[in-house]
Amino acid sequence: MKEEGYIMRKFVSILFFLGLTTRSLFSLGVGMEPVIIDIGGITPGTSYNLEADAGILINLLGDKASVLGYELEISSPKSVFKGFLPLPDPEWIKLPRDTITVMPQDTGKLNMVISIPDSEGYYNQAWMFKVTAKAYPGGFGKETALKGTGMGIRLAVSSYYIIETAPKPEPELPPDGVIAVAPSKLYTTCKLGGEVEKEITIFNNDTIPREFTLVSFVPPPADTLSYNFRIEPSEPRNFYPEDASWVVPKKRRFLLIFKKPPKITLAPGESVSYPVKIHLPDDKELLSNNWEVLLFLVPKGEARLRRFVRVIITPEE
Repeated sequence: MKEEGYIMRKFVSILFFLGLTTRSLFSLGVGMEPVIIDIGGITPGTSYNLEADAGILINLLGDKASVLGYELEISSPKSVFKGFLPLPDPEWIKLPRDTITVMPQDTGKLNMVISIPDSEGYYNQAWMFKVTAKAYPGGFGKETALKGTGMGIRLAVSSYYIIETAPKPEPELPPDGVIAVAPSKLYTTCKLGGEVEKEITIFNNDTIPREFTLVSFVPPPADTLSYNFRIEPSEPRNFYPEDASWVVPKKRRFLLIFKKPPKITLAPGESVSYPVKIHLPDDKELLSNNWEVLLFLVPKGEARLRRFVRVIITPEE
């Protein structure tokens, strides 16, 4: 669990600032921290304890002068970050209780346990869920109003959690979801100035034919002012290169003259292994890190169903 713990602390250190910004939007001191957490490598059939495995608790922020009651709800949002799907079942997420009272100038703290069922289809997944905290100034059972307005409005703040389950290169059953890929993490070594070829498997679990495009991608820096979310590298030693073309889907011979990414068509229930070319520049400075490029699978007309593979490259001389 060491890897996940590092990732969690890395994200929380960035996103506590966003939590405080959210809080300052209201005349009441309502807020929840952290705002976004990324948890990687959860194996289906096991539980992930936020406090025990990452040293993190959910913080419900108190007002300066008033008692606050918070009511918490876990849900799968309809709108998710690029490459993620809504968590199939919010019941997999457990809090010790769904209400908490926070005294003035204090902070309420809650743990969370994530339990993914033991199913072959739950490997190679990237999911998202939301925790919403509704605030009741003065405690529960009283009408909530913004100070100085007399408006009967209940305030609410939300935190977002993204989960990436453990990769499995050759699953016995197709991964869950209308569209799926395996493995979700592709590890490889590559010599400086050299090239290797690997394969990913694409699954069309839908009842209709699907056309796909494969696109390599390096996320731009996060924009905290507009709350744009950035998929971070999955491991402490991994870094994104400036050039996403270190990883490219291999084109068929007759398509080499075209610059557009290759298109793949699959019948309902069909899967295919597709080659990926990986190369590194001849630069010894690359030896000090691992390098990571995202490979996005985008179904035609259904951007909300897109999935991604993390291609992780260890350079060698």
